[in-house]
Amino acid sequence: MAFGSHGHEAPATELPAAWSEALVTAILPTYNEATNIEKIVRELATLPLPQLRIIVVDDNSPDGTADLAESLAKSSASRGGRTS
Repeated sequence: MAFGSHGHEAPATELPAAWSEALVTAILPTYNEATNIEKIVRELATLPLPQLRIIVVDDNSPDGTADLAESLAKSSASRGGRTS
């Protein structure tokens, strides 16, 4: 599951133009993180990186982490973020 951070609130910190225009990918390996995944992804999405892409790699968690990540990806896409 991968999704972008478009549509998040304005960042509190301004970055140099070269940084704010950079393509950045955060790879988030998970296992049994259902209680944390939403908070982690939302915190990453608040970073002042408009081109941020978050890729969640779940290791077949029995607690539904992958389903929650997929739901977050779809939610991001409906707000204008990318999903793949």
